[in-house]
Amino acid sequence: LPFTVSGAIRTRLQFQHKDFSTLATEAREKLEDITQLPIEMLLMRWINYLVMDCKLVVTGLLETNGPAETRIWAQQDLARNVKLCSIARNVPLLTKGLGRGLEDGILIIVLCAQLSSYRKGRGVEIEDLAALDLPAEARVAAACISLHKLAPTRAARSVLSAQDIRT
Repeated sequence: LPFTVSGAIRTRLQFQHKDFSTLATEAREKLEDITQLPIEMLLMRWINYLVMDCKLVVTGLLETNGPAETRIWAQQDLARNVKLCSIARNVPLLTKGLGRGLEDGILIIVLCAQLSSYRKGRGVEIEDLAALDLPAEARVAAACISLHKLAPTRAARSVLSAQDIRT
């Protein structure tokens, strides 16, 4: 996903008040090193950080839904919810750039589920992951809808389309 110069400047300004220590990938990496990274690398690390948060939450959900006495899901929802959590837990992190790994919409849905959980002030809800169970085309469309719900403005709707995700 190419960034315009103005988009990169705007993003850097939004990031300047954030705690970058969570974006470090090596113990010896200093704050100055992180803040000098290209904007695409900062966004990739931030996305990976959010995806890892979601993976931790769904792993916890899977662990608490083992034996019947600790189960929080109804028996009829168990297989579906385990499948959704397993898909989310196995999402690969971005390593090749922002355009790679987004084509099937899975990473975007996981990212949106985590961002939605932050907004609601609680853990990832299984219904926010429901689109993971859809066929690829429908999943990509659902990923766009999830993004638009997070930022329901006209400008946000034009940032990423289903066509952008698939290419």
